[in-house]
Amino acid sequence: VVGGRRAHAVEVAERGVGVPEQAQPMMHAPNSGYERLEGGRIVVIADVGAPPPLPYSLNAGAGCLSFEMSSGPQRIVINCGLPASGPELRRLARTTAAHSTACVADASSCRFLGSGGWWGERVAARWLERRVGPVVLRGPAAVKAERSDEGASTVLAARHDGYARDHGIVHERRWQLAGAEGRLDGQDAFLRSSARKGRPRTQDVAIRFHLHPAIAVRLQEDGLELSSPLGEVWTFHATGAEIRLEESVYFAGLTGARRTDQIVLHVAVHDDVRVDWTFQRLASAPGRTPSAAA
Repeated sequence: VVGGRRAHAVEVAERGVGVPEQAQPMMHAPNSGYERLEGGRIVVIADVGAPPPLPYSLNAGAGCLSFEMSSGPQRIVINCGLPASGPELRRLARTTAAHSTACVADASSCRFLGSGGWWGERVAARWLERRVGPVVLRGPAAVKAERSDEGASTVLAARHDGYARDHGIVHERRWQLAGAEGRLDGQDAFLRSSARKGRPRTQDVAIRFHLHPAIAVRLQEDGLELSSPLGEVWTFHATGAEIRLEESVYFAGLTGARRTDQIVLHVAVHDDVRVDWTFQRLASAPGRTPSAAA
């Protein structure tokens, strides 16, 4: 989730805000780095862009390859959002861990002014931060995305190098939306990069899917079951990683921060690793046939 000029692009892509009624919402917003996948009632908004230039990055988040998913009016997968106030909360909300994407070694894919470094660097950074704000100093430089159609499905594939320099890992993500089947398939790949010198070290990776507070979730033997207030029932399955259900927080609610849940896939990466996951709708909202609610 980001602020400033890119936030409006998300609204246009997701809900058609500011777009004439006869026009269609944008599927591709090249200047903002957002892509929209739509099939039946399902909409996926993916962040596949590099961070904005430094002067415009005061509210930018480290959410490259994150996404949000909704079915009809109900949001299911979200990012944590940006609170209206509170510098520490806003700093937390901008981290990679606050987005529905992969986080390597508990680090963000962007480095913000004021974070990291030895004590002298931190002192200098705090001095600068009081003057220019918590801008993004460094983030993914090589971000690529490509979309295509495979039969009745829409595919979006993207990658970024935000973890290559410090952790020697390139993150790739692939979404495949089959709206008529009520299904979103995804794959996260973690590929070793030569950008980091020295012997490769095993890195702990957490793939996060933050859930909207209205979504009820429970563990099953082979995955998770998600229920929405509209009466829809979804399942989540993954291969190649351990599934956990953990606490999260939703900052962007009208009434302030709210507790919610997140699905977390934990995996140790030494060599190239791929993790597959699927959101599958089992039951449609009452009053809709499966085809109409697809």
